Amino acid sequence: MIHLSNSINKFLACGDISKGFITHRCHMCNFKHKMKLTCKSRLCNSCGYNYSIKWTNSILKQLINIPHRHVLFTIPKQFRKFIAYDRTILSKLAADINNIFKYLFNNIHDKNK
Repeated sequence: MIHLSNSINKFLACGDISKGFITHRCHMCNFKHKMKLTCKSRLCNSCGYNYSIKWTNSILKQLINIPHRHVLFTIPKQFRKFIAYDRTILSKLAADINNIFKYLFNNIHDKNK
């Protein structure tokens, strides 16, 4: 739950110049520019949108130009409390699902030979 609390606090402070900024001095005009700090959280509308655009563009560069399907996995409610307590479970679960699909696709490919 600490992770969630930290994410919410970062989100609430996102773009608030009173919460932090970076100063940059232009070498051409010698003017100081203040740049607001962002939370870079997926909870935040602007930061989450920027994150998803960057992620999408990086994935598009890796994909083969053929039709793709999207699969969505949901976590049953009774298991969500474990994931909220230990976030590493989610990454382990995603890795296991990925391994299952790789195994299935490799076996389908071998059977079609």
